[in-house]
Amino acid sequence: MGPYFLAFGWGFVILISWIGWGGILNRILFPENETDWGQKAAWGVAFSVVVGGVLNLFTCISRAVVLAYLALGVAAWLGNALSRRARAQETAPGSAPDARGSRTLRAGGFFLLGVLALIFYAGSVSVARYDYPSSPAGAVRFNQADDFQAYIIFPEKMLQLGAMGPDPFCTRRLVSSLGGQWFLDTFVLSLFSVEHLHIVDPGLGLLMILGLLGGAFKEKGVSAGWALAWLLVVVWLDPPTVNIASLYTGTALFLSLGRTLDWKALAGSRFVSRAAIMALLAAAICMLKSNFILACAVLLACSYVCYVISQNFRREAIAETAVTAVMTIAFILPGMISLYKSSGTLLYPLLGKGTDQSVYKDSLCAYCWLTPATGLRLVLKHLVDVPSLALIALGIFYLASRRRGIRGREPALALLLAAILGHIAVTLATAESYSRYSFAFLLAAILMLAAEILSPPEKPGERKLAAAAPMVAVGVAAFLVGTTWHPSKILYAECLRSAQAGLSHASLVSGEEIEAYKALQQSIPPGQAVLEKLDKPFLLDFKRNKVFVLDWAASSPPPGLPFSKGSEALARYLTSLPIPYVAYSYGGEAERRKLPTYFPWFKIQLLYSYDFEDNVEGLGRTRKHVYDDDNSFVLDLSQPIAPAAGR
Repeated sequence: MGPYFLAFGWGFVILISWIGWGGILNRILFPENETDWGQKAAWGVAFSVVVGGVLNLFTCISRAVVLAYLALGVAAWLGNALSRRARAQETAPGSAPDARGSRTLRAGGFFLLGVLALIFYAGSVSVARYDYPSSPAGAVRFNQADDFQAYIIFPEKMLQLGAMGPDPFCTRRLVSSLGGQWFLDTFVLSLFSVEHLHIVDPGLGLLMILGLLGGAFKEKGVSAGWALAWLLVVVWLDPPTVNIASLYTGTALFLSLGRTLDWKALAGSRFVSRAAIMALLAAAICMLKSNFILACAVLLACSYVCYVISQNFRREAIAETAVTAVMTIAFILPGMISLYKSSGTLLYPLLGKGTDQSVYKDSLCAYCWLTPATGLRLVLKHLVDVPSLALIALGIFYLASRRRGIRGREPALALLLAAILGHIAVTLATAESYSRYSFAFLLAAILMLAAEILSPPEKPGERKLAAAAPMVAVGVAAFLVGTTWHPSKILYAECLRSAQAGLSHASLVSGEEIEAYKALQQSIPPGQAVLEKLDKPFLLDFKRNKVFVLDWAASSPPPGLPFSKGSEALARYLTSLPIPYVAYSYGGEAERRKLPTYFPWFKIQLLYSYDFEDNVEGLGRTRKHVYDDDNSFVLDLSQPIAPAAGR
């Protein structure tokens, strides 16, 4: 039980450190106004992501650096807590007198909220289950295709090498992220093993969302009953989790950016402080996940357009807009430069496709399937999924009831437009069958709108349809809970099983697997380059060899992986780079070939992957096996053998 409870507590140490760093930002940028812990945690995450981009660019990440960074955040939190202790006791919030039944009902609701949040977090602390490639993943499972092949590797490389390093063969390195989430994951791996990587997302991500939403309701003057109801909705929702990429952390930062834009203290703060906090949050969102970039850009652009108009185009408002844009790009730039060094583009695909296979001749046409009619059917289909319907219902009511004209930064309106446009763009780009790529900004927009329509009007009669707001809020909340009732029950059952497995020291990898990977790598001379497509490549020692990660075979350095040209063409290409060794897990090929082809772009990636696997199998019959354990082999491409001698 010891390791599980240590990891359980370590998650809260990470959260406290984020709050501490957010508190430092609060004191520096807004010394006269203190925000709540949810906002501080989100600001601390944003700051950590940007710091991680700089450390990654200059190859400065290590266990010692990460632990020192966390310790400074905890020290800042302790100092702030001690300085506020007496004042907090004097200004403890009171409450209006309620009927005994109302107080009892609310107490029961908050108890249920705490229990559900605790179960969810406990299930994320230690995860030893993983899906088969042909099965869907879940909130408390790892994904073999995504996590094993990339998302666990990136933080491991950061800690071992000081940075993610170049991975021109890794499609996920190119298209998925600028590295923000992977630096956050080093906070876990600095002391604990890969089983605990779900602590950050979804574990701590959910806690931050609850803190942010509770703070938003408090700022808006929403009653405790409505706040509790929507907090229960959030904690009950079954997230469309497929891997350990940013889902709840992304939601938290979108919600934090919306709340910051809506913060009344901004009006009296310094020009530079306003620009800095907006840029920091926007940059962190963009660095967490590439599919967040468009929605974040729309959110910030719409809000600042409204702000400039409401300020009658004053020079200061225009200058703040420009400075925020410049600072955002500056904060993102380290991640962009790192991506360019790795995969040949500053930002895929807006600033070039880099090492994507589509830039080479003989490549497959990635978007030939997308016609105007197909795109329209796809958009209409995805605008009627559960989160989209909830957003549309709240959005229509908000637009019908809001005041005419523009006042201030209009964060709710900006987030609504950002969620809709971002969802349409992501749908067309991915042809996804559900909203996992859009979930973060869709959920953030839903929660922001719920807080907006439930808040009491500042003046009597100011808001139209105010009397109908509770009915709309109840209807949308009931719709969200009802449509996710069965999967959410399964989710919490799995969380309990995950916590039980963690208490019994269940491991994601066995000792035999660890020894097998050590033996596999020892067959390759130290310092030699190797291209790998293994079942669990995160077990490799990335300091011993220059390891190139190949996931879908849909990315490669010029002149590009040869497609449909046979195994000898692949050998000539790799040795010319030079990469003299190939490591391949042929034992899992049959299961990998069962991967579903729900999305057209994914089908193309599988065709590239299958062609590469066929070619490596062919090389296995013509090149020397320096290692073979009947599941994985290592080939020395410089040592040909007679075909009869190969496997």
